[in-house]
Amino acid sequence: MASSTYQQQQVGVPAKLPLPLDYTVRKHVFSLSGGDFTVEDAHGNLAFKVRGGSSSYFTGSATKQKQLFVLDASGNPLLSLYQKPGGFDWECCRRNWFGCEELVFRARKRQQASKWVKELEIYLGLESLDPKRCYCTGMSSTPWDMLVKGSPFARSCTIYKGNNILAQSSALHQLGKKVLWRHKFRLTFYCNIDHALVVALVAIFFNGINWK
Repeated sequence: MASSTYQQQQVGVPAKLPLPLDYTVRKHVFSLSGGDFTVEDAHGNLAFKVRGGSSSYFTGSATKQKQLFVLDASGNPLLSLYQKPGGFDWECCRRNWFGCEELVFRARKRQQASKWVKELEIYLGLESLDPKRCYCTGMSSTPWDMLVKGSPFARSCTIYKGNNILAQSSALHQLGKKVLWRHKFRLTFYCNIDHALVVALVAIFFNGINWK
């Protein structure tokens, strides 16, 4: 059974924060794995880390599949993300009290005609395993629980639940000017949603999906 923290993401819309909450995301340009990020709060304190890696799956021949790990500031693992062959592009899991992994969400890119705007469908919890599922509980007639939409190149994306914006990434501003740094950008929370979950979604959207 999914934990109550993630179960809350599936029912209704999370409450809005009194004020938007900003983080700064920094991508490690010289990372060996190509998937390393750090996330700092408004005071410059480290809040999360994202570390990349790879593992081998036997699919007729040995191939390397990407992995991403969301860690807290002390380096403790919070979420594990695995690139998956086949229908879904990524799966996210967390370890429960018994040391077993629970499915948090599955992610699948949506085929788009637009060259610049990309979309990633998010299916939360164990319900994502049901192939007959065709609606988002209590929200709308859409099959997904969340949608990540934006431009990976510009490090800009918006995370939706129904028509509600939960979080958003954007370019930083310097001296009144918008500065496009692909290795550094802002992540803003508008609702009381699990921050590690959003960090995982952003990491996949910007660094885990082959959008070609």
